[in-house]
Amino acid sequence: MTDRKEKDELLGASSVAVTRGGASQGPVDDAPPSYTLSAENGPVQPNTLLLAGTTIYSAGAAASPPLYEVSFAIGHLRESNTTVSLSRFDHVVRATEQQVSVPRVSTRKKHIYDLKRALASRLTNPTFMYFLESQSRGTMGHFGLKTHRHRFGTASGYRAYKASRPRPHADLEPQDIAFVAKDRGKGRYEWRDGGSDGEKRLVAHETSENGIYKLQVVVPLSQRERDALVALWCLHLWWEIASANVEPMSWEQGESRLRPSVLLDPVH
Repeated sequence: MTDRKEKDELLGASSVAVTRGGASQGPVDDAPPSYTLSAENGPVQPNTLLLAGTTIYSAGAAASPPLYEVSFAIGHLRESNTTVSLSRFDHVVRATEQQVSVPRVSTRKKHIYDLKRALASRLTNPTFMYFLESQSRGTMGHFGLKTHRHRFGTASGYRAYKASRPRPHADLEPQDIAFVAKDRGKGRYEWRDGGSDGEKRLVAHETSENGIYKLQVVVPLSQRERDALVALWCLHLWWEIASANVEPMSWEQGESRLRPSVLLDPVH
C-alpha cells in the first residue's frame, strides 16, 4: 500500500502551466522500474471518470488514486488560453527478489497530450480551432475537434478527427473520424466510435451538471484509446465552457467600435 509520504507527493504533483501563445514543452518520461505490472499490459475495463478541479479520478472507488491530471482547471479556461497539458498517472507494482511477498506500489506521471486552441489573431482560419498534440510515442497521435451540424443547420455535436502535419509547423490536416460526440441535451453527450457514418460502437456517456463533469466509459478500451478519449473529453469541455464564459462587450467597447462609422457619416 502507498504510505502517507507517497500520497502527499502524488496529490501535490505539479504539471506544465497554461501558456498563452507559447510553445509547449516536450515529453519527459521517467525510466521504468526493473519489474512492473501496469494497466498498459491489457484493456482498461469500463468505469466512470470524475473531473474534479485539475484531477481525474475513478468515481466508482472510494479514495481512489488519481488517474489523470490537467495543468489548469478546465472550468476556469477562457478562449484566451492556448495550451493545457494532460498527464497520466501510472501506478506501478515494483517487486524485487527480496520483496516478492510485499510488492511496493509506486506512481509515475507521464505527459501524454497537449490540449490546444488556435490563436484568435491569426490571419488565416486554421482547420481546427481546438486540437490535441501528442506528447508521447505511446498515444494514438494528433487529433482535431470540429462541431458537427445536421443538414438543417442545428448543432448535433462534435467530431474528433485523427490528424497529421504534412510538414513541420504546418496546420494539422484531418484524416479519419476517430470519435463522435452526439449532443443529447442538458449537458449530456454520447461518445461513439467514428467512421464514415459516425454510428458505430457506443463508447461512453458524458454528463455535466452543476460543475460536476463525468465520463462513463461503457466498453473495455486499450490504454491508448482511453487516453485519447479522456483528452478529447477535456478538450470538448474546454470548448463548451470557454464559449459560455465569453464576457459580454462593455458599453465603452461597443461605442469605440461604432465611432469610426459614425465619423464617416456625411454631415448634412
